Amino acid sequence: MPKPPTVPGLQDRLPAERLAFAAQVLKLIAHPGKLAILQHLYLQGETSVNDLVRVVGLSQPLISHHLANLKEGGVVACRREGQSMLYRLELYEVSSVLECMAHCRIPNPNGTVTPD
Repeated sequence: MPKPPTVPGLQDRLPAERLAFAAQVLKLIAHPGKLAILQHLYLQGETSVNDLVRVVGLSQPLISHHLANLKEGGVVACRREGQSMLYRLELYEVSSVLECMAHCRIPNPNGTVTPD
């Protein structure tokens, strides 16, 4: 079996506290709707809830719920502008997860993986 490519920053074992933090963040963002929100914030920058509803296609209460969870976890931040709340990506390291997912191979229904 070929050795996987070297990933910068992963030459040494990660300390337990970094692994615990990574697990916490991955658990927090592990939802297709949250990933869609994060992808939009990464690509477009600061965005209102109404714009996220329009772009992501989820209901306003669900978008607000996801944003509240992500804000509590330190992944996003917000500021008020008039009557609108504008959200932005705060923990930019999650963009690496999004980039990784863009390059992941998706298994076929039979369980095999098609190469890129």
